[in-house]
Amino acid sequence: MAFVRAKKQGGRAYHYLVMSERRGSSVRQKTVAYLGRYPSLAAALEGLPAEIDYYNTRAAECAKKADRARADCHPAWLERNGGEVPRKRWAPGTDPTRRYWAARELSELYERRGRKLTAWLRQLEAVACSAKSL
Repeated sequence: MAFVRAKKQGGRAYHYLVMSERRGSSVRQKTVAYLGRYPSLAAALEGLPAEIDYYNTRAAECAKKADRARADCHPAWLERNGGEVPRKRWAPGTDPTRRYWAARELSELYERRGRKLTAWLRQLEAVACSAKSL
């Protein structure tokens, strides 16, 4: 028998899809899937694609900002560094290298989060398919 269990931590509820199975005279519970803040498997399957789209959009926006900052870099800087924007911070705030690296790091962060959520969604879809076959 499968059900959703909510665990409270730090004032937030986190949900898990749990399955009960009898082993001899005792009943054991096994976590089938982590649902996060979604209260059901259906809610997670419905809400995750929007979250993935959000992170992919943000990654693309940050990549565009990085490209604009790279275009502002002096060509001699790029030539000295083999075409790459140097890591050295030249001036506070408006320095194009600082803007480039900040935007690039944010873009990579959003891309990683999007990939992680995509893998999580695939896992939940597999769980949903196996639950239908039961």
